[in-house]
Amino acid sequence: MDLCCVKVMLLFALCAQEMRKFLALPIDEKTTHAARVTAKLKNELVGEVEDEAEEEKKGGNEKMTNLKPIKSRTSGFIFFSSSFPQLSVMTKRSEILRMDEAIAKEEKLLKHLERSIERDNVRFEEFLRENEKKSVEARTLYEQEARSTQEKNNEIRRLTAEILTIKSELASFEEILVDYKSYKDLLFKLSPPEWQEAQRSKVMSCKGTKEDQNRELKDTAIRNGKLSPAHSDSLSSLNISSQVEETLEQLQQSLKTTKKNHEKDEKQITMQINEMKERIEKEKARGARLERKVLLHVSLNTQDQDVLLDALSEKVAEVHRSCMDDRMTKLNTLEKLTNIEKRLSLLLQSLESIPEEKLELMKKIKDSERRTRYCVPQWLNVPPSAHLAIEFFTCKKKT
Repeated sequence: MDLCCVKVMLLFALCAQEMRKFLALPIDEKTTHAARVTAKLKNELVGEVEDEAEEEKKGGNEKMTNLKPIKSRTSGFIFFSSSFPQLSVMTKRSEILRMDEAIAKEEKLLKHLERSIERDNVRFEEFLRENEKKSVEARTLYEQEARSTQEKNNEIRRLTAEILTIKSELASFEEILVDYKSYKDLLFKLSPPEWQEAQRSKVMSCKGTKEDQNRELKDTAIRNGKLSPAHSDSLSSLNISSQVEETLEQLQQSLKTTKKNHEKDEKQITMQINEMKERIEKEKARGARLERKVLLHVSLNTQDQDVLLDALSEKVAEVHRSCMDDRMTKLNTLEKLTNIEKRLSLLLQSLESIPEEKLELMKKIKDSERRTRYCVPQWLNVPPSAHLAIEFFTCKKKT
């Protein structure tokens, strides 16, 4: 029994090692490995039993002596076979626990992922809202900028138009002033000499009064002791220099205005010259096209035209004979066409007096005959009035 206990303990130790290895294995390999372990143990035990049976056959004495260990081994095998379902249940429970732990971990991961997805969705919605707000703000800013730019452009156009009107008014005023000055000089020249002398004396008296006033002021200042003669001379020189500067400024301004006017006139003249050149080039191109068309028209064959006109006149004469009279006439083609048109107008007026039943019957006959009768060739260029007259008279003859 001691040997049996030792063997059972060894078997339990081996089973524990195999159980550790079995638990360490993945799930898909555990069933196969358990089957392998059980088969291995069974093979070892069956091999031992077979060896013992062979030894019993060899000698009877040995058989009797070895009966006890065989019984102990068989009892150990029975004990192991009875304890193996418990081991399998334990392994399955451990696997179930491990699977539950793995499922719990996966559920935690799924919950964490769901929370992260919800957070991402919330952030994405916030981003979309901010983007929409920014787009609306940008659109409003763009509209405001467009309106402001449009208003500025309108204001600039209005100001440029006002500047142009003011410039034109200034130019017209300058022209009027020049005219008035010329009229003044002319009237002054045409006026009597006595009046001219009186006007000159008035101007001189005005200048004299101004000089006298200046002198009086200077004298009063000298009398009062405020100014010396040197100071008075300097004042007079300053007055003269100021007058000269004013006249120079006026001359400079007049020169600037004249230069600007000359530049404007030159620009306008250059623009007019360029426009005239463009027009000349366009007229030249147009003349060249007309020359080409004339040459093409002249280059056409006159014989073909004569043939066409002869055929047309013959057809018109035939229609005239069928419509008006069979006798030969000395009328031209145009006169014949006018007669045909008159005849056609009379016939159209007479159509109104025809009853509707007869008119519908005539239309049906005309439609049926139009599909089969001989049509006038299109290359003859016969007028539509002649076609109508021919159709009407053919229908009349057949009715």
